[in-house]
Amino acid sequence: MRGVSEASVRRLLRLRGLSDGSVRVDKILKLLNYIEFYGRAMNLSGSSEGLLSQVDEALHVVALAERLELGGRWLDIGSGGGFPGLVIAACLPVELTLVEPRERRAAVLELGLRKMEVERGRVLRGRVDGGRWQGIDGAPAPAPAQVASARAVFKPAKWVEEARHWLQPGGVAILHLHAGDPAPAGFAEIARTSGAQWTVAAGQVN
Repeated sequence: MRGVSEASVRRLLRLRGLSDGSVRVDKILKLLNYIEFYGRAMNLSGSSEGLLSQVDEALHVVALAERLELGGRWLDIGSGGGFPGLVIAACLPVELTLVEPRERRAAVLELGLRKMEVERGRVLRGRVDGGRWQGIDGAPAPAPAQVASARAVFKPAKWVEEARHWLQPGGVAILHLHAGDPAPAGFAEIARTSGAQWTVAAGQVN
């Protein structure tokens, strides 16, 4: 991608305490090149600095997952432009389900998984609301997961209410907050990590 170098990606990985092995770096670079190519369709045609910021936020999620040894089924709701979902796919060996209602974005997400040669990933078209699944074109409801994330889809308190319906007992929800904000009621925080403008927290919902 113009303006995003391999060195920049490796630097972000090292800053987050993540391995910068060649397979991981190659997948992230493929992802960034792919997003640039489809940027207009996905409304992601911003600056390279903006995209790197979104990758960095997603890498905070990856870092939390590795620190807490999270794995198994991972559900990312409202995957939209692919953050953090496609970065999770590039970096973690999880069984990933991306949920996205919009046909064009769902197609771009599916192709993104194929471009990165991610075998344990799928895209479902649909919405979730109050624990109810609204599938599109017959898409089946996702199974409860060990980990669930949703960036810029619900307000934090709403996501805490929603996540409990899509997690297995003892599962972990990923919560995106403004920097320094406390977690809402009902969220038993386990760990958090922060950037300049945002915080990513992991915890259980009750």
